Amino acid sequence: MKNDNVKGTSKKKSNYYNTVLITSIIILMLIISTRMFIVFPVKVEGNSMDSTLITGEKYLVNKLDTPEKGDIVVFKSPYKENKNYVKRVIATEGDTIEIRQGKVYINGDKIEEKYLEEHIKSLDIGEHLMEDMEEIKLNKEEYFVMGDNRLNSTDSREFGEIEEKSIKGVLMKKKE
Repeated sequence: MKNDNVKGTSKKKSNYYNTVLITSIIILMLIISTRMFIVFPVKVEGNSMDSTLITGEKYLVNKLDTPEKGDIVVFKSPYKENKNYVKRVIATEGDTIEIRQGKVYINGDKIEEKYLEEHIKSLDIGEHLMEDMEEIKLNKEEYFVMGDNRLNSTDSREFGEIEEKSIKGVLMKKKE
């Protein structure tokens, strides 16, 4: 009789360990597939998005979102193969964009950029955050992106429009 109890206990332990193992495998598979197909973490490097995003901060990036104006996106660097950039979408396909006297115009209308207020306050009289840029029109699946720290950002003003296929995802943070 004592032997039967030992066998029953051993069988229960075996079932318990199998359940834990299977559950752990399922959780691991969910984490891996979520990271591969839905979200991934990103660490902000550099000051091009100051003071909206600060160097060293970590965020999640949603791979399934379609970027819209005002969204902050992560995309492949046009200069370095294994580097990502984090910038704000200013204009999307079909839009025209122009910069005049430090102001951005989309389709002829000046846009409000409240996230720039801190930077604008630090300017000297007559100084602008951006140099003028002639009007350009974005083609299908093209985006124009800029850093919020306009004086210290390498962005579409320098490297041009980015293609939709280079965008890895949208930062999971409220729009400013």
